[in-house]
Amino acid sequence: MEPSWNPAMEAQAIDCLYRLGQVKPVNVYRYYVHGTLETNIYQIQRRKGELAMSSVPSGGDEEYKSAQLIMSSLAR
Repeated sequence: MEPSWNPAMEAQAIDCLYRLGQVKPVNVYRYYVHGTLETNIYQIQRRKGELAMSSVPSGGDEEYKSAQLIMSSLAR
């Protein structure tokens, strides 16, 4: 699997492995060679992921659940 600049795209691609009726265990392996473009993309993905996690309310599970409820109702 080629690394993507958008970590959500990779997460979605991995999640598809589970959604398509897969009942067997799924293993995802990523190979990175130091000093390559893939390493740079991985570092960018980590920073984006940390930024996304910092934007989620830390003390308010209720706020997070409310936001999830709103988003799921908008998706219908």
